[in-house]
Amino acid sequence: MSLTVLVTCAGSMPGVAVINALKEQKELPVRVLGADMSPHSAGFVLADGGHVVPAASKPDFIPRIRDLCCKEGVQVIFPVFDLELQVFADHAKAFSSEGIRVVSNPPEVVRLAKDKLLTARRCEELGVLVPPTLLKSDLGRKSLPAFPLIVKPRSGQGSAGVHLARDQRELDFFVDYVDNPVIQQCIEGPEFTLDVLTDFEGNLISVVPKERLQVKGGMQVKGRTVKDPQLLDYGADIARKFRVFPRGNIQCIRATDGRLFLIEINPKFAASLPFTVAAGVNAPLLLLKMHLGQKVPPMLGQFTEGLMMLRCWRELYLRES
Repeated sequence: MSLTVLVTCAGSMPGVAVINALKEQKELPVRVLGADMSPHSAGFVLADGGHVVPAASKPDFIPRIRDLCCKEGVQVIFPVFDLELQVFADHAKAFSSEGIRVVSNPPEVVRLAKDKLLTARRCEELGVLVPPTLLKSDLGRKSLPAFPLIVKPRSGQGSAGVHLARDQRELDFFVDYVDNPVIQQCIEGPEFTLDVLTDFEGNLISVVPKERLQVKGGMQVKGRTVKDPQLLDYGADIARKFRVFPRGNIQCIRATDGRLFLIEINPKFAASLPFTVAAGVNAPLLLLKMHLGQKVPPMLGQFTEGLMMLRCWRELYLRES
């Protein structure tokens, strides 16, 4: 019997990644549907069908999703877009009561991860290294970290609104230019994305560290997998402390002295999910197996080491009806 799955924001990079991860596997019969605000969504072409839905900020968003699920017999929803995460997390129990699993992190985890200041303060409480973090209102009252500094929205997505201030003049400009900014010291060193997967109770299954060799628009376009014990332990530790389950990704930087600094926690699939799947950890598929009651054993370190990813565009063509 086929399992029907709904992937939101189907035209986005993570949405396409989830659709492909499920369509290209041969282990489970899965019918994949896409939902998107745009009728011209690439995910509609790649999936088994597509539905246009309102923005997550609209009051009829959840009712429309619920009607869609009822009509199509959807059993699992994979939310992938930042602006939808909190909405789905807050409604996950209601969907569950109707027999629909929303693959979402706990609501409080999504709320914390979205707020860069709260994340930094929580790191300080837990003893997790984080770049020194200030608000605009702190300037002139607290000591300024050494330049260069990063100025970014307190609540943002990807790299939108993130700017490097190399001196006081640039800092003065960017703190007025960026809406509700936080200021953090820029840590020099290689940056990593750690894809985390757990079961639905939070028991760790996998951590896949990927060095971000080149990033465009906040998305990794060149990278390599690294089977580094420090990074594996770090991913497991952060996932446990911040309750990042059943899936998420952790951004960190390794300073020149070897210390790891947390940059942000993302309670969602990374845009580089295809890289993780290619390395041997198909997280969407494993989550579906667990949903069906299958036992997925821990597989920490069980992925292809030294796998390189070089990302390029792919075009899809279709005739308008």
